[in-house]
Amino acid sequence: MATFNDLRKIALSLPFSYEDLHFGGPSFRVNKRKFALRWRETGQTILKLPKDRLESYVASRLDRIQPIRVGTAFWADIALDRFDRRDLKTLVTEAWSTVVSKTVAREYLSALERDGRLPDDWRFLYPAPATQSPSGWVRR
Repeated sequence: MATFNDLRKIALSLPFSYEDLHFGGPSFRVNKRKFALRWRETGQTILKLPKDRLESYVASRLDRIQPIRVGTAFWADIALDRFDRRDLKTLVTEAWSTVVSKTVAREYLSALERDGRLPDDWRFLYPAPATQSPSGWVRR
């Protein structure tokens, strides 16, 4: 069972991330862009996930993730007590990858891969760079 302190440790271990306040509650950011926060009033923990991934998570993990409207976008309201630390790390890293530059994300994830520490279920976070095939088609 994961806790908010687990989320804090994971978020702060990611490159360029820092903790700040958002309406009195903790938030985690890169270059002032939020990727995770906790509502002070309700205690809800929400993450910024890509829309397509959010939809698939909601469909497969309805008991643990709910969409929540934040401004004009939908974020993921997660039930921390229903995640283990490994799943939480995947979600927080995915949320972080939505606000950090693609170059930084790719460098971070490729360093994990070089060290043999990139979990197989993180491959979707690490898109292969486009290459040109001999026939001229661009492949990924």
